[in-house]
Amino acid sequence: MENNYTSVRRFMIICISVLVVSILILAGSILFGMYFVGQQKEVSRQMVTEMSIKTALGKREKISPDENTTVWLNSASTLNYNAGQKRQMSLLGEAYFDIGEGQAPVVLQTPNVTLSTPYARFCMEAYPAEEYVKIVLYDGIFILKTKKLPDEVVVESGMEVYLSPTTGKMRMASVHHGIMGPSWVVNKFEFASLHTILYSLSDYYGMTLVTERDDLDGASYTFTFEGDKTLDEVMKIICAISSEIDYRI
Repeated sequence: MENNYTSVRRFMIICISVLVVSILILAGSILFGMYFVGQQKEVSRQMVTEMSIKTALGKREKISPDENTTVWLNSASTLNYNAGQKRQMSLLGEAYFDIGEGQAPVVLQTPNVTLSTPYARFCMEAYPAEEYVKIVLYDGIFILKTKKLPDEVVVESGMEVYLSPTTGKMRMASVHHGIMGPSWVVNKFEFASLHTILYSLSDYYGMTLVTERDDLDGASYTFTFEGDKTLDEVMKIICAISSEIDYRI
């Protein structure tokens, strides 16, 4: 009887041991599977967060890098961005940014300028061939840093900044804008000079537009136009406003 009891006990111990080992192996497999799937999702997420958008001459693109940020990318421009929580972007060309508050401030870089902001609406021109980087802050606040400036510069709403990346010289001026965005975004010019209008249209259509009428420098013009208009159609709108203006392409 004692031998039988001992055998049964030994058998039960073996069965329990096998069961415990099986449970541990199963639990380990589940945990490893969950970790592996999580790692795969993380890798996949990292692969899709790095984005690059480039526009051709005469084309614009509206982009939403995150739920609190909208970017209008102008003609012949490139925007690289991280769609994750870091909110990092880089720009070559011109873009208008409408940035709302998020988990982290937006950091925007050009080859020579770094801008950071918790919230702002601004337009930046940073074409490589241009002598100056131009930033117009319609609303909000940002901090500006460059390789040539020893200290950070805080720029507040209603300011216009011209910065030379090569010399570090910077000029700031207070400006009044009746419209909250550049003309190529809102499709409207308001009390703009002919020189300003032609400069903006030159950037958008990838052409050099000049005026031979120096006597019109003091005049200002207000008009709206649809975003899909050709240059010829926009110039006809301008000519319809003033009989003193004519054009040839």
